[in-house]
Amino acid sequence: MSILVLQMFPAFLSMTAIYILLSKMNLIDTYIGLLLVYVTGSLPFMTWLVKGYFDAIPTSLDEAAKIDGAGHLTIFFEIILPLAKPILVFVALVSFTGPWMDFILPTLNFTQ
Repeated sequence: MSILVLQMFPAFLSMTAIYILLSKMNLIDTYIGLLLVYVTGSLPFMTWLVKGYFDAIPTSLDEAAKIDGAGHLTIFFEIILPLAKPILVFVALVSFTGPWMDFILPTLNFTQ
């Protein structure tokens, strides 16, 4: 939960800390450093969103599939995953457009 509380603050507040961490790990001017910042920044929130969506899918669908003889993989790929397509598309779009619209962090990371 504390990771989600940190998401309330704008990313601009953490720019100094991000720069110091990236410079100590020798990741300034690398795509890996930029990717690491974006992934660690969005992963907790996106995981929380997907978890909430999966919790809203009724378990009676799982139970009905088990009664019909479906295995765990069949239940996941044939029932749960098609129902979760909207949240997966949303997470993909938000994960793409967030870094796409960002200008300050790449400017900070790439000095050349």
